[in-house]
Amino acid sequence: MTLKIIANKYEILAELGRGGMGRVYKVRHRELNKIYALKLLREHLVEDDNQVARFHSEARIMANL
Repeated sequence: MTLKIIANKYEILAELGRGGMGRVYKVRHRELNKIYALKLLREHLVEDDNQVARFHSEARIMANL
């Protein structure tokens, strides 16, 4: 298995799901050795300011849970 790293911090352990906005991965923070869920916005949506704002809003809501 090839080790996949995101932002030089997170090791992808598994894909948890995917939808219209992006994909959610189970990741391990390489320095903290903690497990997180990490959602990545689909590449074609990063140019759409409304989609990026929606993504940020969702992230803030999830961070408060």
